[in-house]
Amino acid sequence: MFIGLFRKGPARDLTVKLMIGVSPIIIVGYFLHDIVETLFRSPVLIAFTSIFYGILLWWVDKVCQKNRDIAGLSYKGAFIIGCAQILALVPGTSRSGITMTCARFLRLSRTESARFSMLLSIPTIALGALYQAYVSYRAEGLSQIMSPDILWGVGLSGLFGLLAVWFLMSWVKKASFAIFAVYRVVLGIFLLIWFL
Repeated sequence: MFIGLFRKGPARDLTVKLMIGVSPIIIVGYFLHDIVETLFRSPVLIAFTSIFYGILLWWVDKVCQKNRDIAGLSYKGAFIIGCAQILALVPGTSRSGITMTCARFLRLSRTESARFSMLLSIPTIALGALYQAYVSYRAEGLSQIMSPDILWGVGLSGLFGLLAVWFLMSWVKKASFAIFAVYRVVLGIFLLIWFL
């Protein structure tokens, strides 16, 4: 992405769109971090958001059938997807799910929606991890960040994250988002039964 800034054409255009897309979550996440960490932790809220956004993903994927690519996405569209990503601060609202839903609403194809969502996750998650590392460093020092448990966790998360991205990209080339919507609805119903 960094190299893309210094290249003319699609690479720079994509990088600029990703920078625009990540800007809303940086600003809102920074100011609302403490509130989100304490206020939105109810299992019932997670259940309802899982169900609602699962149904929304299914409906938008079914209704919005145009197949634009990322090159056809405007900077305004990238900003709108970035604003949708703010909703993922509420637990139960999948970051990838809400950004893919918004991208489909803006008429991107399934594969391009998933691609933009996954690319957008790189700066979003990296900046979130750096912020948490900074907070841990200020509270506990360098030993907390460099502990074997943390390093193993980061490594395994990265590995399984790559596998999840590979599966998602392979799946959306031949099928709809319906299976992900069903999973979210089933998960939400299970949480409601368990916690109510």
